[in-house]
Amino acid sequence: MAKIQCKGTALKIDIATVYTAIAQAISIKPPVMRSLDFDSTTLDGGVGMTKDVSGYGEGGEFESEIFWDPELAPHAAITDNITTPAETSWQILFVNAGASLLDFDVAGLELSPAVDMKDGLKASVKGNVSGLPVITV
Repeated sequence: MAKIQCKGTALKIDIATVYTAIAQAISIKPPVMRSLDFDSTTLDGGVGMTKDVSGYGEGGEFESEIFWDPELAPHAAITDNITTPAETSWQILFVNAGASLLDFDVAGLELSPAVDMKDGLKASVKGNVSGLPVITV
């Protein structure tokens, strides 16, 4: 069982059908993938609450912190997709031996710049995943 390093992991955004790395990423939180359930407890079912799977899954959201430069093309692509909303395709490239990929589409983006006298200009990027992420190993 390998322990995969994080150094070299890349968050990418699709710009004109080319996945382009979001430069200066500090951290990446991949989409939270989960299967959904529902409460199936009945009045005659005893004292234990029950759950059943709904048959649906969701991709949740992803988040990243970056040193933000509004002039960098990938950073500008983020703000462009906020000012002119459009579904965007994203990808995370892991640095394991097989260079695994996690592909996902984002329907809503959020960019939160942060200015701090004792730090560089940073921004938090968040997105709501549409559908389910796909892992390629």
